[in-house]
This record gives sequence, C-alpha cells and structure tokens, in this order.
Amino acid sequence: MSGPRSVIGSLEFLQRAFAQSDREKLMLSKQNDLLQAELKRLKGLLADSQREKAGLESRLQAMAANVPLVQQRYMCYFTLSAQRQ
Repeated sequence: MSGPRSVIGSLEFLQRAFAQSDREKLMLSKQNDLLQAELKRLKGLLADSQREKAGLESRLQAMAANVPLVQQRYMCYFTLSAQRQ
C-alpha cells in the first residue's frame, strides 16, 4: 500500500539520506582542505631541498676545481722538502 504514511516515510528517509550526504560532503571538503595545505607544505619543503642541493652541488664543483691547485701545491712542497734533505 502506498498511502500517505509510506510517502511521508519515504520523504523522511530521503531527507535523512540527503542530510547524511551533506555531512559527508562537508567532512570530505575539510579533509581536502587539510590535504591541500599538506601538499603545499611538502612542495615548499621540496623546493627548499632542491635549492639546498643546488647550493651543495655548486660548492662541490668549486671544491673539485681547486683539487688540481691543491695537488700542485703539495707536489711543490714535497719536491722542495725532498730537495732540502
């Protein structure tokens, strides 16, 4: 039988379902906001790490460029030391 009570019951059921759906949407929206903030933070950390890596690579290249000069100095020092003995 589909009387007024069953129609009212169906409408009440739909109303509860929509209310639940709205609560879930709100919860998902809040979770999405939190995830977006975390993603932004992680992207910032990645950018910082990449800048630090570039700086370290630059320092390493500068140090590597000095290796022949240091080797040459020590060779001169050892040569002079050997000649003095």
